Amino acid sequence: MDGTLKTMLERWAADSNMQLSYNLPSDYTLIAPVSNISTTSVQQAATELSAIYAAQGVSVSVSANKLLVQPVPVSTGAKL
Repeated sequence: MDGTLKTMLERWAADSNMQLSYNLPSDYTLIAPVSNISTTSVQQAATELSAIYAAQGVSVSVSANKLLVQPVPVSTGAKL
């Protein structure tokens, strides 16, 4: 069983004959909501992962034959 986001995405990439572009300085422990992802679509799974890890500033997307993992700004809710 996968224990971290990067390990899981490496497996997904291999299983889907895709490349993984992991552009984060750290890895993340898989949290409970990840186990609820139930789709055969890599695109849909990436969208769901992005929603799950949004609070950590993580974006997962699919572009052509690549799984892209990159940082996104985390909203603090502060108003200027």
